[in-house]
Amino acid sequence: MPHSTGPSIGGGRLRVPPDTKGIVRYEDALSTIRQASVGLASSWDKPTPAQLATLEAGRKALAKALAELEAFYQKEVAPLREELSKAGIGMLRDFRPPQLPH
Repeated sequence: MPHSTGPSIGGGRLRVPPDTKGIVRYEDALSTIRQASVGLASSWDKPTPAQLATLEAGRKALAKALAELEAFYQKEVAPLREELSKAGIGMLRDFRPPQLPH
């Protein structure tokens, strides 16, 4: 599933920034989960296969974006924090990106 290319965290994978101009494909994780939520809330009936598929697509998109955030943190932020700490600068606190429950 292609993702929006707007300038935001994760290259538009988590959300589409509010100031994005032009025609936007809302295929980011938040929009997909929101679409599933609206569908699920529209009826008291059991979720349809399409609603469950949309929810699963949102979960997969979110899991991918969170994995990319974790990789970025490990590759870029953690080494910088370590170097700053060695220099006696405690600017960046320890941070663990959120994870989905299993």
